[in-house]
Amino acid sequence: MGSVHFTIYSAEHDFLPGSRQHNWLEQDLANVDRKRTPWLIVAGHRPFYTSVADNGGIPFRQHLRDSIEPLLLKYNVDLGLWGHQHVYERSCGIANGKCGISFEGNVLKKSASAGSGKGVVHAVIGMAGNDYQQPWLDAPEWSIYRSLEFGYSKVKVFNSTHLNMQFYGVNGTVLRDEFWIQHV
Repeated sequence: MGSVHFTIYSAEHDFLPGSRQHNWLEQDLANVDRKRTPWLIVAGHRPFYTSVADNGGIPFRQHLRDSIEPLLLKYNVDLGLWGHQHVYERSCGIANGKCGISFEGNVLKKSASAGSGKGVVHAVIGMAGNDYQQPWLDAPEWSIYRSLEFGYSKVKVFNSTHLNMQFYGVNGTVLRDEFWIQHV
C-alpha cells in the first residue's frame, strides 16, 4: 500500500525453517524493493515479545524468535504488529532479545538500508475484544510502554523517512502512546 510493504503470516501454521510458510516469508521479504517501498511492516497473531504473565506462551514466543526473527532482522523490517494478548505494548528496536536501537524521546532513528538488522519495533496491539487480562511481569528493558486499556492504534506514513504510530485509549479519545520511526 503506497510506500509500505505489508507481510502477514500465520503463527497458527508451521512457520519453522524449511516449512512452506517460512520459505514463502523469506522470499516475500527478499523481493521487497526498498527504494520503491521503503517501509516494511510484518504482522501476525502471536507476539514475539510481551511482558504479559502468560507462562504457557513463553515456549511459543521462543519458537517465533528462533524461527522468524532472523528473517525480520536480515530484511530490516521496521515494525512488527501482533495480537493474541489483549494489551498494548511497545518495544525498543529489538534484536535477539536486546535493544539494538533505542528511542530518543519518542523517535527511533533507523538505517533504511536492507540488512542493517539492528532491531525491529514490536507493538502488541490486541487491546480490544476481551477484558480478561493476565497480569504484567516486571518490565524488561526492551518494554517502552504498556497498557491494559482498551483502545486502537493508527499508523501513518508521511514519506520514505517518517512513520508515526499512535495508541488511543479510554474509548479512543485519549492519546496514550506515540512514536516515530525515522529512516536515516
